[in-house]
Amino acid sequence: MVKVESRVVTTAMGRKDAKFIRDACSEIYMRCVFQTDADLKEKKDKKKLTKEEKHQDFVTSLKYVLDNRFQPHWHVVCGDKLGFACKYRLGQMIKIKLNDGSYDWSKSSQGGLLIVCYKSPGEEGVLTPLTEDQKKARKSQTVPKSFKVDSRPKAESAKYEEGVTDKAVETITTCLSEMSLEDEQFFATYLRRQLTEASSPVWHVLVGSDFYIAPAENVRSEIWASVGKVKLNVFRHEQVMAGQWNTAKIMQAVPYLIVIIACIAYIMRKGMCEDEAGYKPMMRVYLEGTAFQQSLCELKADSMTNCVVGALIGGVCLKQLQKYF
Repeated sequence: MVKVESRVVTTAMGRKDAKFIRDACSEIYMRCVFQTDADLKEKKDKKKLTKEEKHQDFVTSLKYVLDNRFQPHWHVVCGDKLGFACKYRLGQMIKIKLNDGSYDWSKSSQGGLLIVCYKSPGEEGVLTPLTEDQKKARKSQTVPKSFKVDSRPKAESAKYEEGVTDKAVETITTCLSEMSLEDEQFFATYLRRQLTEASSPVWHVLVGSDFYIAPAENVRSEIWASVGKVKLNVFRHEQVMAGQWNTAKIMQAVPYLIVIIACIAYIMRKGMCEDEAGYKPMMRVYLEGTAFQQSLCELKADSMTNCVVGALIGGVCLKQLQKYF
């Protein structure tokens, strides 16, 4: 009987949760990949699956377990040779190596099936500049003739994003003309950075000759491409949890908030300080004589008008500047 060993390579999760996922990987892998007669009887089609179908069944089953145990939406990836560049939520990522007996871990820790489980973050954060190694590795070269886009969302698909999906295909092509695929991990990191710079985040990139993925249900702009035997999978996905502040959206609202506050202050001053024959606003009735009214009325009308105009101009300028950050 085949014995599957597993070990945690790295994790951002607690010890108890990490142990649960590690044990789940071993058990599900045994059940999906090493099918017994009893397992086949439970299958509706009752037929033996190919290696590709077994591994796809494995990542899909593991994702189902994680979504139910730790709430949706998880990405699960596995592969022998895998380069990946994926942004993950704080405390929601784990890498595990599985050994079905093909490797002797007592002599070397190398080898084994790599499994990556993680959740997307709610936002990208600060985009890091190109490293010196990436700058040195960049060179002008011809896009490999074997490069082709195997699948991409059509315009009528919910996964298609106008101005993003097409740009992603262009970015992949450009990166292949600048960077070699010899180091799959290096290329994946470079491609993800270029995608993030070219289009809206959050991007996830997988590169390898043999890998399988069960992504979150609502990914967008998912593209599968290949260069010979090497496969490339990129998609866009972010996940804001309930009760979590979305910093990006808050920053987008700041310009409007500045203008609204300035306008409210202008209206309040007009109602609290300027006399109109036979009319006294209810707000002035309650606040007349208070320190708040005195402070507000000390501002000259021209100064207040200038503040509102300045807020309008500042809000518009800030909104334009956000396009570059």
